[in-house]
Amino acid sequence: MKNSKSKLMMGVKSLCGLALLLAGLAATSQAQVVLGQPWTTIGAAGTVDDGEVTYTGPLAYLESDGAVLRYNVVAVEGLFATAGLAPTRTILTARFRDNGDNNHVIVRLKSQRLTGPNAGDITTLMTIDSNDYPGSSSFQTRSIWCDGGGFSFDFVNHAYFVEVTMTRTALPITAGLAAIQIGRTTNGCLVAPGI
Repeated sequence: MKNSKSKLMMGVKSLCGLALLLAGLAATSQAQVVLGQPWTTIGAAGTVDDGEVTYTGPLAYLESDGAVLRYNVVAVEGLFATAGLAPTRTILTARFRDNGDNNHVIVRLKSQRLTGPNAGDITTLMTIDSNDYPGSSSFQTRSIWCDGGGFSFDFVNHAYFVEVTMTRTALPITAGLAAIQIGRTTNGCLVAPGI
């Protein structure tokens, strides 16, 4: 009798442990579900439009008081991914450094109209603003979707690019960018929390 109770308790503990593991995975997978192969780039691949930036491996670090970098977005399978009848939306992810006191990083996904009466018009589609998150002297990865993410990519009539603005007011910590990713997800809405 004692042996069967012991086995029953072990089984219950195992099921509880499995339930906790699955709940943890569900909570952390919210930002992890990206359909297909997304568009990605590293910080060092950007073209500097204004200011000074230094590159250390794949990272871009601000060297002046401010800089603007641009990254060309090309058509890849993941920007058009679907999930059957489930609604999909664009997800924008950036890995950046902003210590909160002296730095600011803004990552904007933009489109430029190529054809029609509005040719040349530039529209901001999605924005990750480091001021919406707690500062950190380490790099942090943040994602948003839904906030402007309901559009579909149309490379026939538009060109797409990411514009990153980095500023700083003091040293020793300087703003930095490690990577950017754009894809599609079926997850429910996630917008920047603001602080």
